[in-house]
Amino acid sequence: MRAVLDCNVLVSARLSPLGASAQLLRAAVEERFELIVSPELLGELSAVLARERFRRWFSASEANAFVATL
Repeated sequence: MRAVLDCNVLVSARLSPLGASAQLLRAAVEERFELIVSPELLGELSAVLARERFRRWFSASEANAFVATL
């Protein structure tokens, strides 16, 4: 099975590692389904995670690493 996770779901997964969104991302990491991403989705995710308001949860380099992992 393949799935595309919305940018908001990926942001939520990064912010709340115990939430439902994080569970979906873990399922993809565990290869229970194939996560489909595109350059556009990764670009949007990078732009969102680069916002200053997210610095209290993770650094810019951690945000970049998260996007690169995907």
